[in-house]
Amino acid sequence: WATENSGKTLLSTEQAAQVKAVLPFAREAVEILRGDDAVDWQVTLRGEIDGIQVQTRPDLWIETEKCIRIPDLKYVSQIDKFDRQLLGSRYEIQAALAAELARLAGVEKRVEIYFLLVESGTITPRCWIRLVPSNVAECFVERLHSRLQQIASTRDGEFGFVDKVEVR
Repeated sequence: WATENSGKTLLSTEQAAQVKAVLPFAREAVEILRGDDAVDWQVTLRGEIDGIQVQTRPDLWIETEKCIRIPDLKYVSQIDKFDRQLLGSRYEIQAALAAELARLAGVEKRVEIYFLLVESGTITPRCWIRLVPSNVAECFVERLHSRLQQIASTRDGEFGFVDKVEVR
């Protein structure tokens, strides 16, 4: 890869400065959530939900005495809009998968889902830690089950994933 792409600009000087500017904020956010507890990085959670094999890869897994914290780092351009755009997004699915796969894996502690949001496109970024409230995470999981049941129903239906001929 390096040979094939030598001589190409992968990041502009401005983009490199923006990425460098977010690092201290991202590190501080991780330390706030971590405290003195150990962190596992880039965990993979796999399992079967409603007959569908699924997986997700949250950035961190922090096991505290009382809970499991699962933060996912997001480098976002419109940090102010994240909360409103979460519902129905792929990030909702990621949060639901993390919560449900942790439960299915036998985690008995309370599971807390977080997004660590770091603002992109600036050298003066904001960094927000967003906890997904447990009742919202439960709603996300219910919506995930509904989606997966629809996928399984389509897969197992007469036509599978192939659309039938439609005449109008």
